[in-house]
Amino acid sequence: MSRREYLQVRQVEDGLVRAWINYDGTSGASSIRASHNVTSLTDNGAGDFTITWARQISAASQYAIVGLAGGARIVDISVAAQTGTTARVGTRNTVGNALTNEATVYVAVFGRPR
Repeated sequence: MSRREYLQVRQVEDGLVRAWINYDGTSGASSIRASHNVTSLTDNGAGDFTITWARQISAASQYAIVGLAGGARIVDISVAAQTGTTARVGTRNTVGNALTNEATVYVAVFGRPR
Protein backbone atom coordinates (compact mmCIF):
# COMPACT_ATOMS: atom_id res chain seq x y z
CA MET A 1 0.00 0.00 0.00
CA SER A 2 1.38 3.39 -0.96
CA ARG A 3 1.55 6.27 1.51
CA ARG A 4 -1.25 8.05 -0.34
CA GLU A 5 -3.52 4.98 -0.15
CA TYR A 6 -2.69 4.60 3.55
CA LEU A 7 -3.62 8.23 4.24
CA GLN A 8 -6.93 7.83 2.38
CA VAL A 9 -7.79 4.73 4.42
CA ARG A 10 -6.78 6.53 7.62
CA GLN A 11 -9.07 9.47 6.84
CA VAL A 12 -12.01 7.11 6.38
CA GLU A 13 -11.18 5.25 9.62
CA ASP A 14 -11.15 8.55 11.54
CA GLY A 15 -14.76 9.12 10.52
CA LEU A 16 -16.06 5.69 11.55
CA VAL A 17 -18.37 5.02 14.45
CA ARG A 18 -16.16 4.06 17.40
CA ALA A 19 -19.01 2.92 19.64
CA TRP A 20 -22.79 2.66 19.59
CA ILE A 21 -25.54 1.45 21.87
CA ASN A 22 -29.28 0.83 21.76
CA TYR A 23 -30.61 0.60 25.30
CA ASP A 24 -33.82 0.34 27.28
CA GLY A 25 -33.79 3.18 29.78
CA THR A 26 -37.02 2.38 31.61
CA SER A 27 -36.99 2.28 35.38
CA GLY A 28 -35.92 -1.04 36.84
CA ALA A 29 -35.36 -2.64 33.42
CA SER A 30 -32.40 -0.64 32.13
CA SER A 31 -30.51 -2.90 29.75
CA ILE A 32 -28.38 -2.94 26.63
CA ARG A 33 -30.27 -4.31 23.61
CA ALA A 34 -27.34 -4.13 21.21
CA SER A 35 -23.97 -2.38 21.18
CA HIS A 36 -20.45 -2.12 19.81
CA ASN A 37 -17.40 -1.20 21.94
CA VAL A 38 -19.55 -0.83 25.07
CA THR A 39 -18.60 -2.45 28.37
CA SER A 40 -21.48 -1.34 30.55
CA LEU A 41 -24.51 0.89 31.08
CA THR A 42 -24.98 2.44 34.52
CA ASP A 43 -28.34 3.79 35.66
CA ASN A 44 -27.58 6.91 37.74
CA GLY A 45 -31.26 7.72 38.35
CA ALA A 46 -34.29 8.75 36.31
CA GLY A 47 -33.18 9.63 32.76
CA ASP A 48 -29.48 9.68 33.68
CA PHE A 49 -27.11 7.00 32.35
CA THR A 50 -23.36 6.49 32.03
CA ILE A 51 -22.05 4.41 29.13
CA THR A 52 -18.57 2.91 29.48
CA TRP A 53 -16.53 2.18 26.34
CA ALA A 54 -14.59 -1.08 26.00
CA ARG A 55 -11.76 0.73 24.15
CA GLN A 56 -10.83 4.34 24.75
CA ILE A 57 -11.89 7.03 22.30
CA SER A 58 -9.93 10.27 22.12
CA ALA A 59 -11.97 12.70 24.24
CA ALA A 60 -10.69 15.66 22.23
CA SER A 61 -11.97 14.30 18.91
CA GLN A 62 -15.19 12.47 19.85
CA TYR A 63 -18.72 13.58 19.21
CA ALA A 64 -22.00 11.79 19.80
CA ILE A 65 -25.25 11.51 17.91
CA VAL A 66 -28.19 10.60 20.13
CA GLY A 67 -31.83 9.73 19.50
CA LEU A 68 -35.04 8.26 20.89
CA ALA A 69 -37.72 6.05 19.40
CA GLY A 70 -41.43 6.83 19.59
CA GLY A 71 -43.33 8.55 22.34
CA ALA A 72 -46.15 11.07 22.31
CA ARG A 73 -44.37 13.71 24.40
CA ILE A 74 -41.41 15.91 23.52
CA VAL A 75 -38.18 14.69 25.09
CA ASP A 76 -34.73 16.29 24.96
CA ILE A 77 -31.74 13.95 24.92
CA SER A 78 -28.20 15.14 25.48
CA VAL A 79 -24.70 14.02 26.33
CA ALA A 80 -23.85 15.81 29.56
CA ALA A 81 -20.20 14.73 29.85
CA GLN A 82 -17.72 12.74 27.78
CA THR A 83 -14.30 11.35 28.61
CA GLY A 84 -12.09 8.90 26.75
CA THR A 85 -13.83 6.01 28.49
CA THR A 86 -17.40 7.18 29.26
CA ALA A 87 -20.34 9.29 28.13
CA ARG A 88 -23.14 10.48 30.42
CA VAL A 89 -26.51 10.67 28.66
CA GLY A 90 -29.64 12.40 29.93
CA THR A 91 -33.24 12.28 28.72
CA ARG A 92 -35.48 15.11 29.86
CA ASN A 93 -39.20 15.71 29.38
CA THR A 94 -39.43 19.25 28.00
CA VAL A 95 -42.79 19.77 29.74
CA GLY A 96 -41.82 20.26 33.37
CA ASN A 97 -38.10 19.98 32.54
CA ALA A 98 -37.68 16.75 34.56
CA LEU A 99 -35.33 13.87 33.80
CA THR A 100 -37.37 10.94 32.53
CA ASN A 101 -36.74 7.30 31.62
CA GLU A 102 -37.25 6.36 27.98
CA ALA A 103 -37.84 2.91 26.52
CA THR A 104 -35.52 3.18 23.49
CA VAL A 105 -32.37 5.31 23.44
CA TYR A 106 -29.68 5.30 20.74
CA VAL A 107 -26.16 6.72 21.02
CA ALA A 108 -23.42 6.59 18.37
CA VAL A 109 -19.96 8.03 19.02
CA PHE A 110 -17.50 9.07 16.35
CA GLY A 111 -13.88 10.02 16.89
CA ARG A 112 -10.30 8.86 16.75
CA PRO A 113 -9.14 5.78 18.59
CA ARG A 114 -6.90 6.45 21.55
